[in-house]
Amino acid sequence: IRSGNFLYVSGQGPLDPKTREVVSTDIREQTRQTLANLRSILAAAGLTMANVVNMRVGLRNTEDFPAFNEAFRDFMAGEKVTRTCVGATPHRKGVNVEIDCVASFD
Repeated sequence: IRSGNFLYVSGQGPLDPKTREVVSTDIREQTRQTLANLRSILAAAGLTMANVVNMRVGLRNTEDFPAFNEAFRDFMAGEKVTRTCVGATPHRKGVNVEIDCVASFD
């Protein structure tokens, strides 16, 4: 949803865009797919990851944080973003990470 100069993207998970199935049980692969899904939504609005100002992350298992963080940093390739990461229970079976974001059109 766009509000003013901001785009609010609801929580995305590690689903293959074509099959709508969870891509893997591996947190690194799930993280990369989730971020790729967010990137596609941003692109549809004419934005990139460089426009993201905040992300909220929910991890089913907080012990996955080191592996999640490694995949997140690699994917973001130096882009800076504020981020909150909490333990959470995504609603879909097999989804171990969910990420939402706020991006700026400025």
